[in-house]
Amino acid sequence: LEPQQLKVGREVFWEGWDSIDGDYLMKGVIDEVTPSHVVVIDQEKYQYRDGQLYPLPTGKFRQPVARRYFDAPLIEQILENAEALRRFPEQFRQAV
Repeated sequence: LEPQQLKVGREVFWEGWDSIDGDYLMKGVIDEVTPSHVVVIDQEKYQYRDGQLYPLPTGKFRQPVARRYFDAPLIEQILENAEALRRFPEQFRQAV
């Protein structure tokens, strides 16, 4: 597996998590590539749960995304995020 190619006009995917939507996958089209960011347009957001993708509302605007989100193949990012979320309850208990 290789990182995604960062070229203007290509579709790219990245993942994330927030306290409202939980785990989600983003899709966008590259509009600009800078040394630190990839600017995407036409974003689509999908929540993944129970082995399915569910579309979520998102704005249609130019969004800069840090290049580090594309340094590794998407599957590696998803697995890393899942492992971090698995460890979160233990880390939270230790902090309180």
